[in-house]
Amino acid sequence: MKVIAFANQKGGVAKTTTCVNIAGIFASKGLKTLVVDSDPQCNATSFLLRDEVNSSATLAALYEQKIYDSPELIKPTRLMNLSVIPGGFKLAGMVSEVYSRIRNHERLAMYFGKHATNFDVIFIDCPPDIGIFTLNAFVASNYLIVPMIPERLSLEGYKQLQEKVELVQGMGLDVSILGSIITVFQGGLAVHKEWKKQIEVGFGNELLGIIHSAAEVKRVSELRELLCEGDKGNRAYKEHLATAHRISSLIGMAL
Repeated sequence: MKVIAFANQKGGVAKTTTCVNIAGIFASKGLKTLVVDSDPQCNATSFLLRDEVNSSATLAALYEQKIYDSPELIKPTRLMNLSVIPGGFKLAGMVSEVYSRIRNHERLAMYFGKHATNFDVIFIDCPPDIGIFTLNAFVASNYLIVPMIPERLSLEGYKQLQEKVELVQGMGLDVSILGSIITVFQGGLAVHKEWKKQIEVGFGNELLGIIHSAAEVKRVSELRELLCEGDKGNRAYKEHLATAHRISSLIGMAL
């Protein structure tokens, strides 16, 4: 089992959209895949579960109780091989309560160790901050992927994320940054081309893919669908597929 967190402190970088579409491709290729919606905005949940979720059966339940030991948080989706732990809007108001728990940064890792060992790969959609929920994701993960748009603020968010990763590594945990994905790229914009060069220099072989801004991504997002459910001949799907192949090769997993 490999656990990969999608994270960037900067919001608006297409983190959730990229995470769920990559997860959908892994599942469509036959790998048992789990998405964990750790963002209080719950956007990943809205992509994968169209029915209303019982508030007691969301990720919030994992944090609000002293001990949570039930596999019932994991929900099947409409896609074969793809499951989700739904996000809970209650997460936003639980930060101080979670900090009061013993081993508060290990809640996700302990849950995975008991109830998610049958999955091939787990993707965690982190909130756009580096608080307790993102820290839990880092502790539970083997790798981090940093989606970023080719702009200054996105890169600054990455630098702050690096510091948190070093903190987790200092705790003796084996987590590393797998690489970055450039998202919402517009090749016609000079500023995007310039920042793309800087990201390529900074990440080198760790640049996992480039996802162009595309009407198809916006269309399926509005419908709360995944790219793998539609036309596989368009550029948006092909770019996500190429990125998924790059990720799978780096983590030693056949796709």
